[in-house]
Amino acid sequence: MKYLKTFESYSPINEEEEGIRKFFTGHDSTEDRDSAMLDFYKALDEAEAAVEKAPEKYVFNREGLEAKAKDNNYKGGIRIQRGGRDKSRMYVVYDEGATGFEAFASTAGANRRDMGLGF
Repeated sequence: MKYLKTFESYSPINEEEEGIRKFFTGHDSTEDRDSAMLDFYKALDEAEAAVEKAPEKYVFNREGLEAKAKDNNYKGGIRIQRGGRDKSRMYVVYDEGATGFEAFASTAGANRRDMGLGF
């Protein structure tokens, strides 16, 4: 009898919740999300420091990047890329990240189009 566990001390549901949460939100916990947010702002500050060295070579919109990251729940990251038509300028852009659910749903949509069911 001493080896019996109560529901509160052992529950596979509680262990599975962490994986399920990350699948739908992109973060394991609120601490994980806060860590991702701090990493984003650190990268944003580093990019801003690079832009300040040569502002005529860069296109940088801090407010726009912050808004995109907040809308994406800080799942993505910052990237600096060379411009399309204007090869002399560098653009600071935000790459959106996807949750497991979003990635799963996007593959289902691709298969639907392949089978001829898309409009």
